[in-house]
Amino acid sequence: MKDRYTIQDLADGNVYVRNDGTLEQLKKVLKEAFPEDKAEVFGNSKFYKMYLFLGVVCWTGVEAPSLSGLAYSRPVQSVGDFILKGWIPKEGELVSAWDDDGLYGKIEAVFIYKMENQKYPYIVLPNEEAYKAREEEFNFDSYQNIGQINKKVEVTFQEVADKFECDVEDLIIKSNNGN
Repeated sequence: MKDRYTIQDLADGNVYVRNDGTLEQLKKVLKEAFPEDKAEVFGNSKFYKMYLFLGVVCWTGVEAPSLSGLAYSRPVQSVGDFILKGWIPKEGELVSAWDDDGLYGKIEAVFIYKMENQKYPYIVLPNEEAYKAREEEFNFDSYQNIGQINKKVEVTFQEVADKFECDVEDLIIKSNNGN
């Protein structure tokens, strides 16, 4: 079993997609996996899979994956995991986070954990500016979507020392692997 399945795996019939995200996410995944299928996506089913209809590769919704004994005949993956395109956030990684309602827009946050089968599965610690803008107490939060942030930040040792209210010579800076 793979750690993460791709849109192509779904199109090839090797995995089910679990409808545990937003309708927009589901539409995006099904359209990308099955471009010839023009059926409207309503999101009424719990799972979606590939099937052949008159020689055309299409999708169909089902209430439960086919069972083979006590195990699924094919693996199941969250709809949101298809959209991440192979990127798996690491605990402590800086990410952008947002909900589909757009109430607070995208924020920068530190990724903490992903909960399965939740409408807001991504647990993050938003940066202080996000909470100041919302006038709320600083705390963990959950979001529907996260994205990768690819940015480099240049800082001086003095800027780091100032942030942690210590002297430069008292800093011990470790790499991401702890060394």
